[in-house]
Amino acid sequence: MSELIKRASIFLRETIWFERRETRRAWGFLRRLLQVSFLVGKGFLDNKCFLRASALSYTALLSLVPLLAFAFSILKGLGVEAEAPLRVVLTRVSAGQQDVVDKMVTYVSSYIAGRCIWSCMTEKETI
Repeated sequence: MSELIKRASIFLRETIWFERRETRRAWGFLRRLLQVSFLVGKGFLDNKCFLRASALSYTALLSLVPLLAFAFSILKGLGVEAEAPLRVVLTRVSAGQQDVVDKMVTYVSSYIAGRCIWSCMTEKETI
């Protein structure tokens, strides 16, 4: 088994890159497909794409709460009950997981309340 892995490793690192005329076009196409697949996989791992994708997801989730809090505080200021639309949007985003929706609504409400308390405190100090 280890001999097979060793031969496959040598094939992917060395043999596949030798330029030669293939008697059949299918073998040439398959060789080119393996070359491109190898380069894509190597580039994906070398550029740490898994780490970058998880960082992008984390940043997007962190920026979602202040954005929702801002949008729904504006809606509350206009007299619209904001919790119902918030639940609808979050239910669609979270694929129907009700516990996630409840936690996000609680967090956005506390974020809005915290901002309101902070803005009320700063207004009293300036008066």
